[in-house]
Amino acid sequence: MPAEGQPEELELELEKNGGAQRHLAVRIGRDEMNLAEFPFTVLSHRVPGGVNTIKFTDLITGKDGKTVAREWTITGSEAYGLPVAGDEEVYVALMEVTDEYGFKSAKIPITRYDLLQRMGWPRDGHSYRRIQEALNRLMGVSIVASKAFWDNEAKRYVDEGFHILEGYRLYDEKPGRDTNPPQSYIVWNPVLFHSFRAGNLKQLDTNLYFSLSTPLARRLFRYLDKKRYDGKATYRMRLTRLAFEKLGMSRNYYPSQIKRELKRAHDELIARSFLREVSYYRPRRRGAEEVVVYTFAPRRRRGDAVAAELPAHDDDGLYGRLVSL
Repeated sequence: MPAEGQPEELELELEKNGGAQRHLAVRIGRDEMNLAEFPFTVLSHRVPGGVNTIKFTDLITGKDGKTVAREWTITGSEAYGLPVAGDEEVYVALMEVTDEYGFKSAKIPITRYDLLQRMGWPRDGHSYRRIQEALNRLMGVSIVASKAFWDNEAKRYVDEGFHILEGYRLYDEKPGRDTNPPQSYIVWNPVLFHSFRAGNLKQLDTNLYFSLSTPLARRLFRYLDKKRYDGKATYRMRLTRLAFEKLGMSRNYYPSQIKRELKRAHDELIARSFLREVSYYRPRRRGAEEVVVYTFAPRRRRGDAVAAELPAHDDDGLYGRLVSL
């Protein structure tokens, strides 16, 4: 990993060493299943005034065939607030790095320059600060997941409370002045990291993800990519449920507004050959809500999304094996 320092100096140093070309070739990462299922950031780059907690709910048919009511509540810290749209990009970049290290440890070496390269953000002081602010929010956010995790040993759904990051350390360094510079790093929260270790992961085309132009398109891509990982050709859901409970769109939106906001995201995902088409229909029963139907394009030859095969880890016995739907 390259040393951190001033963006302009680092750019010259890394280009000499071929670092930029190396990172551009690494574009398949991982996504944690629960974080793909429910939002953990707002869709905007600023949190609406007075909002510090958001709750999402849904109903599923559980492993025992019974209906399970799930709740997913995210609360920002008093100091840093709820995670914002760009923080999801930082999470995806961190997962890409963690995948390259084989998910062997919750402590992952990073550099901010490397993360900027992966995300395609400008290499300037503002972007460096954005990354640290994102780490603060990912460390400070509390997620309370009711019946979202499955304990495979106890054979039942459990309630979990956790953060995304447990901590981090960042050093400011200049290249060429220290032959053995200290290493910056992040530490994943133990509950979340054990979910990684339990194989509760799917592949994510990070090249496609970072090519999308809006937070809504990126969020929709992550959610739909989870829904097609088992080879489904189509996926359908009630429009308002998708918008409010899975994407985190404003609950004040009418269906017509939701469709208008989604159109740009749909157009991008079709143009990038992820979706083949999008359609809507209203079931023939009184009071039925409009349903959106996604037809997926054939997969490109990049390997199907499968559960990760991970090496043995010393801490495997510390936490119950938590595997969600």
